Amino acid sequence: MGRQTYLFKRAGTYYFRMVIPADLRPRFGKNELVSSLHTNAYALASAHCALLAGDFNRLFTLARIQPMLSLEQLKQISRTIFATHLSSHQAAMNIPHSPTQVLTSLLMNKYASFNISPSTPIQPDFSEVEQTTLLIAAKQEGIEEGSTEYAHLKKAVSRALTEWKHYLQEFSAGQLEITARDSWFSDLYPDYTPPQMVNTPRDVTLTSELLSVITTRHLAEDTADKKSKQKKQVAANWFVEWFGDKQIHLITKEDARNYKTNLARMPKNATQRYPNISTSQLIQRKFKQTDLISTSSLNAYLVAMSTLFNWAKKNYDNVVNNPFEGIAVKGPKNDKEKRRAFTSEQIKKIFENPLFSGCRSETQRYIPGEIVIRDAKYWVPILGLYTGARLNEICQLYIEDVYKHGEIWVLDINQNGNDKRLKTVAARRKIPLHPQLLALGFHNYVTTQGGTPKDRVFPEIALGADDTYSHTYSKQFAYALRNKFEITDEKVTFHSFRHSLTDELRNADVDTADIKRILGHEDSSVTANYGSSETLERLHRAISKVHFPIQWHESLDSRPRVVARARD
Repeated sequence: MGRQTYLFKRAGTYYFRMVIPADLRPRFGKNELVSSLHTNAYALASAHCALLAGDFNRLFTLARIQPMLSLEQLKQISRTIFATHLSSHQAAMNIPHSPTQVLTSLLMNKYASFNISPSTPIQPDFSEVEQTTLLIAAKQEGIEEGSTEYAHLKKAVSRALTEWKHYLQEFSAGQLEITARDSWFSDLYPDYTPPQMVNTPRDVTLTSELLSVITTRHLAEDTADKKSKQKKQVAANWFVEWFGDKQIHLITKEDARNYKTNLARMPKNATQRYPNISTSQLIQRKFKQTDLISTSSLNAYLVAMSTLFNWAKKNYDNVVNNPFEGIAVKGPKNDKEKRRAFTSEQIKKIFENPLFSGCRSETQRYIPGEIVIRDAKYWVPILGLYTGARLNEICQLYIEDVYKHGEIWVLDINQNGNDKRLKTVAARRKIPLHPQLLALGFHNYVTTQGGTPKDRVFPEIALGADDTYSHTYSKQFAYALRNKFEITDEKVTFHSFRHSLTDELRNADVDTADIKRILGHEDSSVTANYGSSETLERLHRAISKVHFPIQWHESLDSRPRVVARARD
């Protein structure tokens, strides 16, 4: 068992020590956390240390989510408070308003919303004014009383009122030209003209929302599926952990490049495989190249970040750049180099396995026997091979999606249901059933299921955490592929069935446009005559030309026990 990272011993007693992330140090007012564990027993100290580490990591996460006022934000609040009092005084004395009217209107509206009037310039009770102003500002900024942010805000309020008191004293003494004591407020004084800058626009420091806030607001509006939204949330969380929760307009191209570098060091399925290790620690480790995330996964996170910035550009005036634009990693030249089609031998290995040719029992699906159990495990791979449909397109099928169109049985891939998802618009299509599917009785399996048309063909496949039905099944198939079918090539997956069908269609000289219609690929010509009888007849002829080297047993349907799992 490795020693605790945050544990050290001093004078016979164990201590807990954790370095505070750099971006959170201003909030905690220190660089590290140190505390005695009051024990000299390593096992007890280690257990306490692990609990404290978990608690503080959760605290750091919450701290990043909670509002955090930057110095520029505090300055703006302080200036607004001073400008409001100055404006009320000018109005009372009939002094022409300075060019800060737009700025002062913000806090004036705040006063109005709380039914509180700004104090008059005649002997104000500054302690009462400060407390009232502080409570208003804290409520408007969503800051809890007594927090660290509340203390910072209190200083900003005090700074504004101190300057206001200085102005009143100078005004009461008859000074016509009053000079600011605090540089924060110099340009807010009446008739103030910066020297040598009469015709030069004033430099205004931009501010914007934090990345975590932008992410939350974007996802609240996002209509994408749950899986895509989770990808964006994870992508943003990783950025915050590595570089801090920055104002989004301050995130640079260099940050984006460094983010890409860190992504390339991340292992596959990091969250599931290393739930108790931070990503900051993971990227410091050395993993085998085969254990690192794929190029497509890396690019998916970069695209997720780019999408966040594109949304911010449309919704925030001071976000004008997208540092994540154009930094994707170049992957393989085509899909074939990423995922391969199954070879003839691999296809025979899969479909001549006892799972399809006859097994011993439901719990012994891969041991030869006399039982064929026709459920999702049986039908889904066969449909993948003979239709080229994507895994989730198959798993989410309703009973009403399998029917006879004229003389042709079809698989209707659509999004007619709240639990259905399609990858693209072109994915909506009708696929004629291959003659082998009819010979195996798939149409009979569907029509004898019972239930309503909106019931699913494979009800035993549950909806996954990412709101897709393929989520769980894909893991089960991957396990079977490596451990039961003994196919270890990592470049073949369930998706390889699509490549296998594509190759066979090309070998049969099927027109490229028709191949795209069957597979649901994007193409300007594919959407024409969608679902028409003429098109379906042509596609049926095309798909019927496909033959795979599988020895389907002639007595398959006449075996002693042929089981179809009953619907729940």
